[in-house]
Amino acid sequence: MQSRHDAERCYFESLVIILTTLERCLANQTKDTARFEEAMNVKLLLREISQFIDVQSDNNPNAAQLKAIASRVLFALSQNHFSAVFN
Repeated sequence: MQSRHDAERCYFESLVIILTTLERCLANQTKDTARFEEAMNVKLLLREISQFIDVQSDNNPNAAQLKAIASRVLFALSQNHFSAVFN
């Protein structure tokens, strides 16, 4: 049981690091470039980010923190790639 708990904790910590890094990278990015490949990558990223925003926090105490960080990433994406996010 302890091994499962450690694995879940490591998974959660990894997600926090990845999402926080992604948020920082997006904060330093130029605004709304019109490249098709970049827009497609933003759409793929949106699909991944949305899974953390839709999580129910009742069963998982870490879900609220992941939801908050994912919301900040979504905000940064919308600031930099509004047209891709809006579409």
